[in-house]
Amino acid sequence: MVMKYTDRTEADVLNMLIEINNDRIEGYKKAIELLPVDSPIEIRSVFEDHINQSIQFNEQLIPLVFREGEVPEDGTRDSGKLFRVWMDIKFLVTATPIKTVLSSCESGEKAFSEVYEEAISQREIFQLKIIALIESQQVLQTQALNKIIYLEELYNKE
Repeated sequence: MVMKYTDRTEADVLNMLIEINNDRIEGYKKAIELLPVDSPIEIRSVFEDHINQSIQFNEQLIPLVFREGEVPEDGTRDSGKLFRVWMDIKFLVTATPIKTVLSSCESGEKAFSEVYEEAISQREIFQLKIIALIESQQVLQTQALNKIIYLEELYNKE
């Protein structure tokens, strides 16, 4: 469900996106940490690609926050921190760690997508080139989500 906040400024929404990217970076670092050492390199590589993607997204967003005279977000959401703790607990009690990690990554990508949808729903506060940037980041993130879903389906067959 996309919630619309009409009193948010451009910098507020951009910081919301920066924060979710920070969550995504930390989430994939946690996922790499939880992968068994004998995990396929393909999975680790996809996770590293998604970390790098969020770093790149933030490199595009941070200057826009500064341009608005605000300070870019440098932390993560409380819900993201709780999610990573939940990943640890779920990993400890499961017999299929790869499947568990991939399932958690899919949940994280869906949460990430919801935040981008919320930002796009507030398009009226953005200049056209900024909404185009946000939409292009969302397209790339949707492709990333689809990669995770593909891996999850692939490794759930085993």
